[in-house]
Amino acid sequence: MKERLNLFRMVVVSLACLLLASSAFAQAPTLQIDKTSLNNGGVIKVTGKAPAGEPVFLEVWAADKVVRANMFDNKKDKETGVIPYIFYLTNEMPAYYKIFVPVDQADKIAELKKEGKKWSYSKAIKELGAEAAYNVPAKMKTERYKATLMASVIGSRGKLLEPMDDKENKKRSMQLIKSRFRSIDKVLSADVTVAADGAFSADIKIREGLAPGKYNIVAVTGSKQKSAPAVFENKISFPVLYLKTAGTSMNLLWPFLLTLVIAIFGVMM
Repeated sequence: MKERLNLFRMVVVSLACLLLASSAFAQAPTLQIDKTSLNNGGVIKVTGKAPAGEPVFLEVWAADKVVRANMFDNKKDKETGVIPYIFYLTNEMPAYYKIFVPVDQADKIAELKKEGKKWSYSKAIKELGAEAAYNVPAKMKTERYKATLMASVIGSRGKLLEPMDDKENKKRSMQLIKSRFRSIDKVLSADVTVAADGAFSADIKIREGLAPGKYNIVAVTGSKQKSAPAVFENKISFPVLYLKTAGTSMNLLWPFLLTLVIAIFGVMM
């Protein structure tokens, strides 16, 4: 009798787990893209479906091109009054990273722009309700160094400190996002149209001169449900070349012609 009771409990627990899993799967958004490749930039049309009433965000990033980002924290702590003098560094920042939010958030982005150079990425993410969509940079490995006067004199980063916990790493990654990309327009945009039934669409504009390679697009709802990634490739060809350090591409033809003209006229004069 006892064995039958235990077996019954196991069956009930298993069924409950299956129901929860199927429910979570049913709530996950889905998305499609209209093309799988671009030629040095262009527009990707995204369409999909999410649970009705949920805000939808699109997290888009360069999947196979990373760049270096760093930040020096020399601002006085508001609570302790102490200046930390800590240097943060990562070599895993996506060469392109942007979160697309619902179109009704456009006014909030406009307000954030009014802050000028003092804008805060973490504040922007919070006010736009896009915290659920911020995932990829939060996981990148970030090192921190305690800077000293002597270290700066000899060109050293300072003493390598202990790794940060996940919460602190995520916080610093947001500061590195701003440090690397500078402009709000490069990391946030209000382009996602969401209908009452949960259907959504967006035009993802990839600028000319961005990194080549594969890009991922993931739809995320306000309740943190994620879609499977949609993948497209941004292709470039000569005379456009990728500059690894800058994380961008550049047409070398015009600088070459300009240099040639200057050289010719320089000789003639």
